[in-house]
Amino acid sequence: ALPALFRFGVIADVQYADQDDALNFSGSRLRRYRRARQLWEAAVEWWRRDDVDFIAQLGDFLDGANRAEPGEGLRSLAA
Repeated sequence: ALPALFRFGVIADVQYADQDDALNFSGSRLRRYRRARQLWEAAVEWWRRDDVDFIAQLGDFLDGANRAEPGEGLRSLAA
């Protein structure tokens, strides 16, 4: 078998917000907002250990719940 040309990780729709868990907009699923960031960080650590060449983050990293005030999304990442 030929060696891989590169290795990469993929993650989608992290939906992080610095707020308590809540139902999604349709009320059908519980969003674990703060846990999303912990899972993202765990995935990044795993990819670092696995020595991937790049990571593709598809979809929204920040949830729409961060739109209450201008700049709130950036402030939530600093938390």
